[in-house]
Amino acid sequence: MGKDIADAIIGTGHATVDFVIVASGPNGASPHHEVSDRVIQAGEPVVSTSAGPCPPATAPTPAYSVGQPPEEYLRLYGVLLAAQTAQCQSVVPGMTAEQLTPSAGI
Repeated sequence: MGKDIADAIIGTGHATVDFVIVASGPNGASPHHEVSDRVIQAGEPVVSTSAGPCPPATAPTPAYSVGQPPEEYLRLYGVLLAAQTAQCQSVVPGMTAEQLTPSAGI
């Protein structure tokens, strides 16, 4: 799958691909997992990201699922989303990262 993603990026006109990450199952929580020949199973959450040479070399890491994800995954995703939403709503201009505490807005 990683090679397919890299080939698609090159196919859209990019000269190079710096990296492709595809992780699922036991590696699904590793945002820097190496591409392997592991077969993605039904119901497994999958994270994938890639980047090219344009600075900065960062990219969002979206999460997908092949089929319906497990209920525990959905529950934990909801907790993460609520925390992220609360943090985003707590940010004000001029605020430092230190001022944005884990409990801000929660």
